[in-house]
Amino acid sequence: MMQKKDYLSNILKVALTGTFIYVWCLIIFGEEYAWREYSVPNILLAAVLIIGIYIIYKVDKSREKLHKSWKISKKRENIILIIVSAVMLGLQLVIVWNAGFRTGWDPGAVWYGSHYVAMENQEGIKDMAYYFSVYPNNLLLVFFYSCILNLNELIGSPISNGILLLSMIQCVLITVTGVLLFKVSKRFVSGRLCWLVYGLYFILVGLSGWIMIPYSDSSGIIFPLFLIWLYLKEKESDRMAKKAIYIFLLLAVSIIGFQIKPMALIVLIAIVIIEVLEKARHWKNKWKKQLKEYVIYMIAAFAGAGISALLVTCTVRSTQFPVVTETVLGWQHHMMLGLNENSRGGYSQEDFDFSTGFDSKEEQNRAELEMVRTRLKELGVSGYLKLFTRKAEKNYLDGSFGWGGGASFYTEIYPERGNFLCPLLRSLYYDNSEENLFGLYAQFRQFIWLAVLLGAAFGGIGKGGLNVREKVLILSVLGLMLYLQIFEAHPRYLFTYVPLYIVLSVVGYRNLKSRVYNKKYI
Repeated sequence: MMQKKDYLSNILKVALTGTFIYVWCLIIFGEEYAWREYSVPNILLAAVLIIGIYIIYKVDKSREKLHKSWKISKKRENIILIIVSAVMLGLQLVIVWNAGFRTGWDPGAVWYGSHYVAMENQEGIKDMAYYFSVYPNNLLLVFFYSCILNLNELIGSPISNGILLLSMIQCVLITVTGVLLFKVSKRFVSGRLCWLVYGLYFILVGLSGWIMIPYSDSSGIIFPLFLIWLYLKEKESDRMAKKAIYIFLLLAVSIIGFQIKPMALIVLIAIVIIEVLEKARHWKNKWKKQLKEYVIYMIAAFAGAGISALLVTCTVRSTQFPVVTETVLGWQHHMMLGLNENSRGGYSQEDFDFSTGFDSKEEQNRAELEMVRTRLKELGVSGYLKLFTRKAEKNYLDGSFGWGGGASFYTEIYPERGNFLCPLLRSLYYDNSEENLFGLYAQFRQFIWLAVLLGAAFGGIGKGGLNVREKVLILSVLGLMLYLQIFEAHPRYLFTYVPLYIVLSVVGYRNLKSRVYNKKYI
């Protein structure tokens, strides 16, 4: 029987390669619109990176011997993973303890909301009601944080000091995500390359300044990866009952993830698209048997979504914040933000005031859509393409993911600890420090981030077609990129998806090496 052509693989390969070639053109030529200025231009970093990769492949004469030397038992591998994870967690806790601070904007609002709920401060809850009516997606995070703050009081520390505990719990979550990333990466690359995945995660996420700010960007980092892991477990299961359980969990986690970080749903959308197309491509004559399976899976999916949605609703209501649906900012608002030329598609206070100045939801949505049409007309094709490019530069040209931002970013700096690490770490992580080492650290992160983006560009050059795992991974990354180009732009929105970018990047380097050595898999 003739094998059907896998057009989807070719489409995804072309889309991925083309997209990252575009990003790399921005890296080399688009520093005019970068989030921050770096002492070493991106073009020089790119040149060093490419030359370095070339040298590595030229001097790699004993690759087969090296490959064999990396073969270790599963038990020893787990021991090493536990040790390096403990080291990462320890470093994170040291950073948080010595350099932790309180910030404003959305994380500040979530902090105060959590604090008021934990203290059962009705006056404070009333004062914060408007914010959470505008951004109700943060209420589930408020519930979880308030539970942690109550725990903080139980151990004898005032709730007002609980932000450090929130950051530390977040560090534990980030460490667990790193372990999960290692396990997921084993489905994509060989054992030794899994350590490269973990190493990149260690630098870009584990030692990032964002670990110090309890908010959805860091607390939600586990969800996209967890959804892919559940999907892989479902595909690896051969029993219908186990498949149904994983589908149930997949939908349940998707709903919870959506309430904490809405962009987590992009992975679920990618999974659904790939599954529908794959089932249509491989439809067999045994349709009765398949129909029975699909009915069971759909029941599991609806049960997972329904139960989790009910639990989320009850949990959110327990925070006692009265959510007024008339003031909730929907997708129309964020699309309008994405077309704001003055803010380069980012947050605009003027747009916020515009959207919140209407008496009814219907009137608000109509006005926002009208503003979208007006801005598209004013921009024209050339203007929109220019804005599209500026948004991509804003999203991708900063390896710190938009860290810092002036005095408002550091709302409260805690008193220094009595050790030598405290001033050192603060100079390393505070971009407004007088004795500033932040520039060097940011430059290093920029180099690593460019290396990740370069590797991702090779994700579509592998020989043969893509398997379903690779299709879901690629479509998830492309989906996020498209989302950020249509809606509000900010480099920190990438942070939640960095684990997926890293896996895709290492897959890309593996593909490049396979091409160099003319092998399908190395």
